Amino acid sequence: MRLPAAVLPLLLCGLFGSSLVADTKYHEASGVEIWLPDNWNVEEEEDGLICGDPDDEVAMFFLVLPYGTLEAACDALDEECAKIIDNLETGEGEEVELNGMRGYLVEGSGTVEGNPVEASVLALDVPKQDCVLLCFGMGVEGAAEKHEETLAKILESIKAKE
Repeated sequence: MRLPAAVLPLLLCGLFGSSLVADTKYHEASGVEIWLPDNWNVEEEEDGLICGDPDDEVAMFFLVLPYGTLEAACDALDEECAKIIDNLETGEGEEVELNGMRGYLVEGSGTVEGNPVEASVLALDVPKQDCVLLCFGMGVEGAAEKHEETLAKILESIKAKE
């Protein structure tokens, strides 16, 4: 799945499509479960989830990328992120482990349709073979601090389904 350029501006402008009652979602394409707050807007796609807070300040995208290894996904990370954020500037990334899964985390900032945004990107080696889950979170400047506890809970909830 490739995100249409119009998705984030719609989220930021409050025009997000129909919402579903959110809870723990099983993402079959990646083999993981993800908890999402009940009051968040959630759109499920075949190979991804798009979700955002009710005030449209932050959004998270969970996308399955067709890279065979975490290393291959990391090599393409800038290219994948540039499809969503313009003028992306990132800091030094770091290897992480999340609930037994290897990952690579990088943070940065850029613009979407001229609006400044902050972003965090986690490429995660998931149970399904030949794919990597891209966990992409972004928000208007300053929103991450306001939603820090919820965003951390969402990320910490990502687990391989047993």
